[in-house]
Amino acid sequence: MVYSQLVTKVIFKSSWNDCAGIAFILFCYNLQLITIFIISIIIQSVFSHTVIFRTIKRMEFS
Repeated sequence: MVYSQLVTKVIFKSSWNDCAGIAFILFCYNLQLITIFIISIIIQSVFSHTVIFRTIKRMEFS
């Protein structure tokens, strides 16, 4: 929350036009979404790999 306020203050103080400021806010927001998306993909892939590994181990034992 503090970070977004800081970003908006920087945008309004700078001499950019409104379009550039809005684009920058959207870019920062999208960057957060992309980061969350990548982290979730990594967690899912790790989880699926452990499940596959366990099933392979079970198959070896049987």
